[in-house]
Amino acid sequence: MLRSSNVLQEEALDTRKCWRLKTQADIVMFHGYYDQEFIPHSHDVMTAILVTAGTVKVTVDRMIQRVGAGQMILVGAHQVQSAYPVDGNGWRIRSLHFPPSLLVKHDDAWRTAKGVVSFANPVCGNRGPDAALFYDLHRASEATEPAAQQERLLQPLIHWFLENTDSFGPRMPWVGHPDIRLERARHILASTLFERTMLDSVAEQVGFSTYSLIRRFTERYGLSPHAWRMQARAGEAAKLLIKKDAISNVAMKCGFSDQSHLTRIFKKVYGVTPGEYSLMD
Repeated sequence: MLRSSNVLQEEALDTRKCWRLKTQADIVMFHGYYDQEFIPHSHDVMTAILVTAGTVKVTVDRMIQRVGAGQMILVGAHQVQSAYPVDGNGWRIRSLHFPPSLLVKHDDAWRTAKGVVSFANPVCGNRGPDAALFYDLHRASEATEPAAQQERLLQPLIHWFLENTDSFGPRMPWVGHPDIRLERARHILASTLFERTMLDSVAEQVGFSTYSLIRRFTERYGLSPHAWRMQARAGEAAKLLIKKDAISNVAMKCGFSDQSHLTRIFKKVYGVTPGEYSLMD
């Protein structure tokens, strides 16, 4: 076991910035030091984050919290998140992106929701074995420990999350009366994701003024139409980068003005450059 007695005294060495778990390729790890803004964005997977040094200001569903070393954050699939430096200082994190299906409880409403939940209390302190379990798995996969060892470390961590999910305040997906016009606006944005569709045109098609569309869309989805489109493009770019498509081609295919534009947005969503992400094994 790689268990550390104090995960907060981690050496700030140059290590791999992102990689996949050997036994489950759909589980992705990130490790890095950041002093940048992470723009509001969401992922179609769940994200667990352990702050190992420094303090970061995190916003999840418009709720702002300062998160310090030793605290863990759990963000649901499609839940909007962002992060900012505190007093100009950076922070170090280890994070894990994993499919919601790993936390689906088969004995309750989670089966119906398919694990697509948000969390009302996404930040928890270092109350128990969670930080150590997380850290052990992260270090083992980063150090390319044997697959069997990585799998042995994964299972108790998933079990801990399953047993302690309630402490993060899980909420079922929003079930209010949908605004058909907003749903249609998002469908138009998604179907023309890589095109330069003007927001005025989208607003006109769904019967809103541009101002009203921006306000209502932001209230409903937590992101402005422009922000939603930019982070969605970054998500699509990530899928192409995994397939080893050339970064310049990815930028062009995904509607970015050029490669530098892709790099700027991508790093503010994933914390790594497209080149670093494409080298992930």
